[in-house]
Amino acid sequence: MSAVPGQQRRRHLRVRPLPDEPVWVDVNGEDFVDVLPAVDISEGGVGVRVPHRFEGCGIDAEVALIISLPGATKRSITTHGRIRHVSQAAFGIVFAPLKPADRRAIRDYVHRRAYGGSWWRRLLKQATPESA
Repeated sequence: MSAVPGQQRRRHLRVRPLPDEPVWVDVNGEDFVDVLPAVDISEGGVGVRVPHRFEGCGIDAEVALIISLPGATKRSITTHGRIRHVSQAAFGIVFAPLKPADRRAIRDYVHRRAYGGSWWRRLLKQATPESA
């Protein structure tokens, strides 16, 4: 399973993207703009790797985001968020409330990575009576 260690403390399931199918995050803040690889992602937020220390990237800074999901989900999501954690090599961003379709796309990607398939399709399959 590709879930991130320490998962039980979190509200949302987090996963790490596959190395050959990265999640790219276009981060636009007041004093910076960059396209960065995600370290992990959940319905609640995203962690991004920073190859160089960002100046002007402080805790509680609001940022505009474009998240590019790979694979079967293959979708770009435009949203906003707030920086909640900053270290030398990465920072974490908590999403502002997402549109329902964007939340579903992230949930589908996360479940596909964590469990090897679409949670939505599995749910529909369970709810659909089998034909005789």
